[in-house]
Amino acid sequence: NNNLRQTAAATSSISTFIDAEKRAFTLDDETNVKIPSDMQGKHMTLEERVRYLELKTNAFMNFGTDPFFGVDQKKNTCSKMSDLTEFGCKIGRDEVKSEAQVKEKCPGLFDHSICLDGLPKPGTKYEVKDEKPPCLIYDFGIRAQPQFGATMARDFGCEVHGFDPSPVSTDWWDSDDAKSLRDLPNYHFHPYGAGGTDGVVTLKEYNTYLRLETHMAIF
Repeated sequence: NNNLRQTAAATSSISTFIDAEKRAFTLDDETNVKIPSDMQGKHMTLEERVRYLELKTNAFMNFGTDPFFGVDQKKNTCSKMSDLTEFGCKIGRDEVKSEAQVKEKCPGLFDHSICLDGLPKPGTKYEVKDEKPPCLIYDFGIRAQPQFGATMARDFGCEVHGFDPSPVSTDWWDSDDAKSLRDLPNYHFHPYGAGGTDGVVTLKEYNTYLRLETHMAIF
């Protein structure tokens, strides 16, 4: 009887351990994030996961020597790359009235190149009657600089949704500076941000983070 009880206890313990393991590897917790696996599909140990995170952080924050660590690089097959300067940074657009203002206002606003392959031809107009827009853009963190989304809406006829919960953005959207975009049927502003959970977020001044990092660096 003692042997049977010991066997039953051992079986119960193993079953409990297996159930705990299954729960640990499922997506039923609040984070909904998978546990990373190695090339053979085996879950990484805690030490391996910490090291992996450390290397990824170093690489993407430019602390490491390989900025592409953990990224599968693919050959660029795009035939037409553009930072949209030729479309969005020109006289007559956004109060740009001269070549001098082009040089003054545009630097830093068009610093991300995109591939134009597969996009509508420049000059395509958005038609409200269309059930499906020719392209759909989600532009997060626009502040008061919506140039990317604005160019995609005006010059390519895309349906654009700009997102930013900051007072800087909401004040800009209500101002005369955003009137031309408010008049567009295919540009929409939303005072929301992107995050892992729904809820209310408290925003802080940029200098607050600088002071915090400086304080932490002292210790």
